[in-house]
Amino acid sequence: MAATTLYSSNSPSTRAPIMENPQPHLSTSSSGGSPHPLNRVPLTSTGQRCWPASICKIILASAVTWLGVFNIPAQAPPNADRQAEALLSQMTLEEKIGQMTQVDMNALTNKSDIQKYGLGSMLSGGNSCPPEITARGWLKACEEYQSWALKTRLKIPLLYGIDAVHGHNKVDGAVVFPHNIGLGATHNPGLVEQAERVTASEIAGTGIRWAFAPCIAVARHESWGRTYESFGDSPDLVSKMGAAAVRGLQGKALSAEPATVLACAKHFLADGGTQNGVDQGDTQCDEATLRKVYLPPYLATIKAGVGSIMVSYNSWNG
Repeated sequence: MAATTLYSSNSPSTRAPIMENPQPHLSTSSSGGSPHPLNRVPLTSTGQRCWPASICKIILASAVTWLGVFNIPAQAPPNADRQAEALLSQMTLEEKIGQMTQVDMNALTNKSDIQKYGLGSMLSGGNSCPPEITARGWLKACEEYQSWALKTRLKIPLLYGIDAVHGHNKVDGAVVFPHNIGLGATHNPGLVEQAERVTASEIAGTGIRWAFAPCIAVARHESWGRTYESFGDSPDLVSKMGAAAVRGLQGKALSAEPATVLACAKHFLADGGTQNGVDQGDTQCDEATLRKVYLPPYLATIKAGVGSIMVSYNSWNG
């Protein structure tokens, strides 16, 4: 997928596969001296960037790339952008709003709301799980949500995301890996890539195709309570590990490899540098430091092909 999806979040948030008998329903940078396009996007006073109003198209492109998921009778189109444009041209304002809305599993009290509002995305955050947390239970829940999406007028499938930050850790029996701080201590990008390949296969096996990982925060204050989510305090190390994680999750081609999932680099930007380590706090530094210390991992993961980026919850010189 050529485009990079950006969305915001206010939440903090090699063994055999865990599948028993059920079969997963799966679908089939800049270089030289030129500045990276990301460097040319203006920063706001909160440290976030002003992005073009094309998010709905990008979300649609992500969805139609995986029309084979959950037995939808279609192959990944040769031009997902063109198909997204065709869908977008048919959509009402309400349908566009629905596609740009992401709902947590716990907040969805009536599954029919997926059809009613044309919801485009769902997620399972820190404590969102189905009643049965086995691989079979997760697959059953995701298939049910997806069935409601396919009842909508345009039958656009849901994008389901989950916090699988050190393995598919919400699933009973999944392989659980060390947190990023432990993986970073190995200085072994190959090991990180292998771990994320295992994670991707287990996520895909439960019917989910979007992992809210890797966290590529550069942790610069040991008092930050989420330091364990970071690969370390070195931009170079975090860049190498983050790129490896993206390759592990997404493989070489999302639509062509069955056990791949969309990766999500987070949290843009400078979440690991807040003053006194206050979570969701304020990172105080000049723009040169922001670009030198906190931006490189994002450039590295974008170069590695990361499909989405999560906007952060902290401020920059706020």
